[in-house]
Amino acid sequence: MISKQKRRRCLRNCQSPENKPKQSCAGRPVCTGRALEEPEAPAEQAPGEPEIKKLSHAEWEHKMHESQAFSKVQLGRADYWAGVQRGLRRAYHGANFGTDAEHVLWCAAINSDYPMRKQLGQGYRDGLRGKITR
Repeated sequence: MISKQKRRRCLRNCQSPENKPKQSCAGRPVCTGRALEEPEAPAEQAPGEPEIKKLSHAEWEHKMHESQAFSKVQLGRADYWAGVQRGLRRAYHGANFGTDAEHVLWCAAINSDYPMRKQLGQGYRDGLRGKITR
């Protein structure tokens, strides 16, 4: 049984932007107990793997629109912008977007001898970092 104080604290924490609360039939938030759970330890980052920046929905949407616009204007860098868009999706959705094997391939593309694949890899890395090079 959860005490009233813990439930109030949990409800307050469950309403943070990362944890959207469930709604009851009356439209009031319902405590799901998520804030009482132990936080997950951050996953170990493999050496040489780019740092993944967690993006808010507004940041992600803005950067996606920006990269789509630039892909239509800078035709010589279309592969770079395709990589940026993929990297942004991976940064926003996390492991739910694509597989780990695909992520490894996209990260390794930056070391390719082929210019097209190298641009895809550079864009993917920049998208993961949330930094777009114009």
